[in-house]
Amino acid sequence: MTPGDLKDRPSTLSLWTTAPLLIFLATFTCSSFAAVAQGILWFRMYTLGFQEEPGFYSRLAIKAVLFAILALVSVAAIRWVSRRDSQDTPLEVSPKHPKKSSLLWLLSPLPLALILLVPNLEAYPWAAPDELHHLIVARNLAENGEYASGNPHIGYIRFDIYDSVGPSVILPVAATFKAGGAARLRSARIVTAAFGLALCGLSYFFLAPVFGAAAGVASVFLLLMSFGTVYLSRSLYGEVPALAFILAGLLCWRRSIQAEHPTRLALVSGVFFGLAALAKTFILLTVFAVLGAWLYDRLTHRKLKWPHIAAPGAGLLATLAAWSVVQFLFRDETSSTGSTLLYYRHYLMFGMQSADAGFAWVIDQPLTSAAIIGAVLYCGRFLLGSRYDPPSIVLLLMAALFAFWWVFFTPGSIPRYMWYTAAVGGLFAGPLLVRAIHCIADSQVRVRVRAAAGVAIVAILLGACIRTTEQFQRVYFHDETADDLALAEYLKGLPESASVATTYWPVERSGDFFANRHIELVENEERAEAGYDIVISRIDLIGPVTISEHQESQEFGRYIVVSPRREAGSPYE
Repeated sequence: MTPGDLKDRPSTLSLWTTAPLLIFLATFTCSSFAAVAQGILWFRMYTLGFQEEPGFYSRLAIKAVLFAILALVSVAAIRWVSRRDSQDTPLEVSPKHPKKSSLLWLLSPLPLALILLVPNLEAYPWAAPDELHHLIVARNLAENGEYASGNPHIGYIRFDIYDSVGPSVILPVAATFKAGGAARLRSARIVTAAFGLALCGLSYFFLAPVFGAAAGVASVFLLLMSFGTVYLSRSLYGEVPALAFILAGLLCWRRSIQAEHPTRLALVSGVFFGLAALAKTFILLTVFAVLGAWLYDRLTHRKLKWPHIAAPGAGLLATLAAWSVVQFLFRDETSSTGSTLLYYRHYLMFGMQSADAGFAWVIDQPLTSAAIIGAVLYCGRFLLGSRYDPPSIVLLLMAALFAFWWVFFTPGSIPRYMWYTAAVGGLFAGPLLVRAIHCIADSQVRVRVRAAAGVAIVAILLGACIRTTEQFQRVYFHDETADDLALAEYLKGLPESASVATTYWPVERSGDFFANRHIELVENEERAEAGYDIVISRIDLIGPVTISEHQESQEFGRYIVVSPRREAGSPYE
């Protein structure tokens, strides 16, 4: 029997034990995060003198206390459920490298990954303002030696706290700009695509030792077909690099748990966790998933020793401290003040205002939601029992934690914040899919079990195939950046003295990156017409534009540009 033959060994946990155990573990993880987040925000905001509406600090303190109580109640519930059912000695996860024959399995998802992640990076997706902000920082570093947002026209802001994507992503992009001689959208996005390909490989190496090569490959396919994976692997955001670093860290952590001398590997895992935090600040929430896995271990199997927790923590803190030292050494009067987490403090405040939008997303995608829940329950039976594996439990709890964060802490209007849950759900759907296929093929399995397996296959594959087809069409048949690039070419032809304004705020950043042109953001056309040579608006967001006899307009897709009428001798001729 190999570690991946799930059908050959019982899980030692019934579904009726697994479900409440996972619920209580998720409750502990989420409530611990909420309690700590509310407490830290209360302390930091109060001591820094933030002025808020009456009763704000009282409500924040009450939330912190209530969530702390809920976390303690969850501990008692986990203790009771875990002791109610006796558990056999868990089957160890092999720390050895996969065999060469197993590595051939990894090649099967590679064509799909290359087809979806690499072609036409300059055309899809549209360069959104946040991505452009990261691109501008990387360009400034490559061309001007400034790790900063802004530009020479308005000045730089070093170490901008707005930028939640950090040096573990920005530095490789800046290197590609430097090597290519110019800042290009494709050369930046190829870095993220490379992280996407690395994530696929790491996912296989993470799951194959636990669930088998076939399940590992299925997980990679379903990761690629998960909500948001293609989009985020083709854009300069930090989510995909952060999850890749997390998986690399969890792989090292697993090896350290199996090793006789764990400290070195555990420290390396912490460094990877630090790189993940530098790639995307909010991935730090994963600390609470580790806390949940540690709690379950203390109450049950007791495999985690002090070095398994302390050494990764030291590696994480050392990595973050090293970047803080760099910021301190190169800080000047142009540097941003404050912290990124405090800047985004509203994403750490529990509230019900966005719950409707968050739950609406879940309801609108019932197949995806059902597949994620089914995958977590199925894999949880093994990971908490016969295939006990703390790193995999961290990943399971991470899915629950980021779903909780998405619903109750974020505005619910930025779907990429739900990607971690969708991606992890896709990974754990792989073993469920393989097991369901085995059930369908086995004539000795009861009819109702085979019917349930068929439902699981449909739930997993139908939504995945629909999403992948839609993404394929966008990758190959949609040019979402054509309008911005055409507008940039127009801006490059303007004289340096021309003053340019826009009423559509994303143009402020797209003009900066694509055309190296400073563009002023103004509130409306009437205000824009006073004192600016060029005014850019988005056609579908404004009413009819009045053009005087001294002006003319040009359209670049969704943009309209109003400029002085070109006459003989005019600088705009």
